[in-house]
Amino acid sequence: MKKWDYMIRVHYMSKTRPKGSSLLADEHYYASDIWKKKDEDGKTTWDDIKEMGKEGWEMISCVPLAESSERYNGTEGFLFVFKRPLENEGGGKKGD
Repeated sequence: MKKWDYMIRVHYMSKTRPKGSSLLADEHYYASDIWKKKDEDGKTTWDDIKEMGKEGWEMISCVPLAESSERYNGTEGFLFVFKRPLENEGGGKKGD
């Protein structure tokens, strides 16, 4: 039976959002920002996802993270779930 390694990554719509605080009502971020908005390293979230694919990770799920408060109501970010076959002790992939 094949065994899998899993990884979870979270992408927030605002990279500058202070930890634990809500997005403000006048801030506008869109789901399409994962293709456009660049991090400090000059890469978009989509660039990171493609790089993970080259490393053998397969995206198996993407779930919006919603927030509802007096100041903001909508999607705050995305939770991505990835998997890849576990490597055995010999360095190869299990099931090969």
